[in-house]
Amino acid sequence: MIKIKADIIKLREEIDKIDKKILKLILARKQIVKRIGESKISSNTPVYIPEREFDIFKTLSRISSLSIEEIAPIFTEIISFCRTSEKRIKVAIKERDLLSLLALNKLLGQQVDFSFFSDIYSLESETDYILTQLDRGTIDFILNNNWYIIHRVRVIDEDFFLLSKNKNQSLENSFITVDKHNKINIISYNEIKSDDKVLGSFPNDKK
Repeated sequence: MIKIKADIIKLREEIDKIDKKILKLILARKQIVKRIGESKISSNTPVYIPEREFDIFKTLSRISSLSIEEIAPIFTEIISFCRTSEKRIKVAIKERDLLSLLALNKLLGQQVDFSFFSDIYSLESETDYILTQLDRGTIDFILNNNWYIIHRVRVIDEDFFLLSKNKNQSLENSFITVDKHNKINIISYNEIKSDDKVLGSFPNDKK
C-alpha cells in the first residue's frame, strides 16, 4: 500500500478548498451571464460576440504571467459552460473532418451542439453558425446568402473560419476581403478598397 506523506495530504486539502471556491465562482458567473442573455434578447444582440471573449483573454493575460495562448483554453471552456445559460448554440461543421471538430472545440469549447454537413447549401434551418475552411464555393455562399465571417481559428497550420448571419461591428478587427483579382486578403478597415468584396472580420490577435 502506498503511503502518502502528511504534507501532501495537507496540500491536497488546500487544493480541494480552492476547487470548491472556483466552482462557486463559475456558478455565480453563469447566473450573471443568464441575466446578460435576457438583456440581449430584448436588444436583439447575438449570444456569441467574438470581440468580447478575446478581450477577456487579453485582460486576463495582461494581469497575470500567462499568455493568451495559455489563458484561452482554460477560459474558453468556462465561457462555453456559462454561455449555455443564454443559449446552447448550434454549429455546422464539415462531415468526417476531425480537424473541423478540433477547431470547434478550440474556438467555442465543448458546450455547443454541432451537426455535420456535406453541402453548405443544405444546412439545418436552426443552424446558428458554420465553421469551415475557405474555398471558392464557400466564398460564393458567403457573398450570396448574407453570411459573414466573424472569427478565425488555426489548428495544425490550417485556418478555419466561423460564419454567422450577424456581422461583427468593430472597425479594429482584421477584415477578410476578396479583391478584383479574386485574391483573399486579410487587412485593416482602412486598407479596404472600393472594389473589394468584404467577407467579414474577426478580432485582431496581433494587437
